[in-house]
Amino acid sequence: MEKSKKALLGEENVGAGAFFEALLTLLTYIVRMSGIRKNTHCANGRIGHERIASGCLDLTLMTATLSGRGIGHLFGSLTALDGLDLEVGDGRILAIVGPSGCGKSTLLELICGLQEPTTGEIEVGGRSDAPGRLELCAYMPQSDCLLPWYSAIDNAGLALRNLGYSRPKARAESAELFERFGLKDFEDSHPSELSGGMRQRVAFLRTLLSKKDVLLLDEPFAALDAITRAELQEWLLPAMLAEGRTVVLVTHDVEEALYLGDQIAVMSPRPGRFTQLLDCPGHTGRPRSEVVTAPEFTTMRERILGHLTHAPEITVKAGS
Repeated sequence: MEKSKKALLGEENVGAGAFFEALLTLLTYIVRMSGIRKNTHCANGRIGHERIASGCLDLTLMTATLSGRGIGHLFGSLTALDGLDLEVGDGRILAIVGPSGCGKSTLLELICGLQEPTTGEIEVGGRSDAPGRLELCAYMPQSDCLLPWYSAIDNAGLALRNLGYSRPKARAESAELFERFGLKDFEDSHPSELSGGMRQRVAFLRTLLSKKDVLLLDEPFAALDAITRAELQEWLLPAMLAEGRTVVLVTHDVEEALYLGDQIAVMSPRPGRFTQLLDCPGHTGRPRSEVVTAPEFTTMRERILGHLTHAPEITVKAGS
């Protein structure tokens, strides 16, 4: 733990109390899960095509980066997830929407190895063990979890420090991306000096710099106002496409899911089951304002909202 504290805090002495022990343990998990590989990103652009073929949510274009079979999870006697099957192909973006309490965040924790499913199996890059999944997944929680005493560039570089980079090397590599992420000239600003949107950009940059193959985004813009949220959605999409990594995005916002995803998976109320898989409108490169007001987009949004309101409790399983 002492070695981890020095690595995360840049050799600075901040005390060895229980508070920092717990905080740094948490941050170690975050930066370990918070990847860089270029892949060709494909979007089929079809609108409204619904598939639950053989009960499996199949997003595979080539070999699946992420797959799960019969995923179920219990909290005591409470069934949170029941019989989920899915495959997400390399470089694809899956957006998951569902009502509160249906198990969306729990599913992300299972995928990245923070928990093991009660039933079924999950594989990420061919690894089914929890430590193996953790090595390959970057997890961005709802809170930005920025260290208040660190500058923006040092917060972004935490993922690299966790990989063994020196502080100067981590700062240098992080600095190369600050202009691209709309953070130029804010490298030395502390979190208290940044807007909510800028804090989320730093958190996403930290996630990318962890160099993981799979990005798990848990409602990254939930705490932001509607205007900032829309601006960051328009910023995030090209950032994800440029990286070409496999992404699973959890959100309550149907519009956000349709705009950012290649496909959208709809979950039922608890116990969480997949009930629909829809192709999203496709990443056309048009301004967000044009995309979300197009007739086909608004029709699909209303259709999904109606399905969420009256979602049937269907178990989606292979062979069903």
